[in-house]
Amino acid sequence: MNATNNQRFIACKILLEILQNQTSFDPELITKRYPKISPRDKDFTAHLIFGVLRHYEKLVALANLFLKKPLKPKDLDIQMIILVGIYQLQFMRTAKHAAINETVSCASLFKKTWAKGLVNALLQKVNRQEESLQHKNFTLDVETAHPLWLYEQLKSDWPEHYPQILEANNIEAPLTLRVNLKKQSREDYIKCLDTQKITAELAPYSDAGLILSAAPKVPDLPFFAEGGFSVQDQAAQLAAPLLDLQPGQKILDACCAPGGKTTHILELTSNETQVSAVEKNKSKMPKVEANLKRLGLSCQLINDDVSNLKNLEPQPKFDRILLDPPCSATGVIRRHPDIKRLRHADDIANLRKQQSDLLKAVWPLLNPNGLLVYATCSVLLSENEEQIEQFLQLNPDAELIPIDAKWGHILKYGRQILPGEHNMDGFYYAKIRKRG
Repeated sequence: MNATNNQRFIACKILLEILQNQTSFDPELITKRYPKISPRDKDFTAHLIFGVLRHYEKLVALANLFLKKPLKPKDLDIQMIILVGIYQLQFMRTAKHAAINETVSCASLFKKTWAKGLVNALLQKVNRQEESLQHKNFTLDVETAHPLWLYEQLKSDWPEHYPQILEANNIEAPLTLRVNLKKQSREDYIKCLDTQKITAELAPYSDAGLILSAAPKVPDLPFFAEGGFSVQDQAAQLAAPLLDLQPGQKILDACCAPGGKTTHILELTSNETQVSAVEKNKSKMPKVEANLKRLGLSCQLINDDVSNLKNLEPQPKFDRILLDPPCSATGVIRRHPDIKRLRHADDIANLRKQQSDLLKAVWPLLNPNGLLVYATCSVLLSENEEQIEQFLQLNPDAELIPIDAKWGHILKYGRQILPGEHNMDGFYYAKIRKRG
């Protein structure tokens, strides 16, 4: 079997790339690397990659039970082969002989035939001891498959809720849509989905949200090309309504990529507002532009650091600002399990500084009596409540506005949704008014 026909080998190759280059995983990466792969094989490959990323700590611990000595750093590819094999045996219903034989063959494709015996013997032992391994006791960070630093931080920040956060992070998130209500109602779109035997339920806290029972190919869903909906988690759909949008306002979306919140603002205001969407990362702009075009929307797009706006003459002023700054993304791990591999404890201080700097940069751009909504997809207090507490202390003209809602947890500063609550991602929101 050659490399392009072995989904397990492809999974190992991409896992290596993620770990060595610290890059995020997008299933479309499989198609880019292997354009001839069939849709079915692509789905299986993506499932393997997501599975290993989701249960990484547990898989490594299981592998170490049977390795007589640690693998050398240059043999990280062999470790990936072992993890892919154990994942199939412990978490999938794949035929055992296929899981073992096809996985063992990856060693030859990596030109390391010497490792075939090692991988085969290890996977055979895991297979024979499958039931006993299910009851093996590990430390809680390993058992819940979270890096130790993140496990300890979640336990510290959320002593009453951290077990449910850890559990939710390891459950695949549902596909959630935001129906374009300018084109049809949620109820009408559910009828369209029924024709394809796809069931959906109304999202309880978003007027436009639908939660699908399955995750079909998004471009195949009715009215995708016509801009009938966007893919957006229900928690993210709460951002635009928090801005209290009114006709004639000038609105700034300060960190807009990939454009989900920008397009929601435009849909809610029927282009009756002046929206400026700013994104620093040039490589993300095409995605924003594509989303606007598909939905038939337009606004002022600015590829720049939002901090530079304060240097313009005349300085622009806005009635509403949405600031969704770079964050740890610890609230969306169930959708992006690679976050557990890409985030490290020492990243948080740098992210917190970026958030603080962005708050400082956009605040002068807000008109008196204007509103700023601060949003993150993080569950860490240092990026959320503590960040806003510090901002309020430094800015006496800033007034925290309580968020009157039935979702999330009321904090002293802002409101927090935890992962999995009402099928939502973990999101934090704070609403701040500039005193007149």
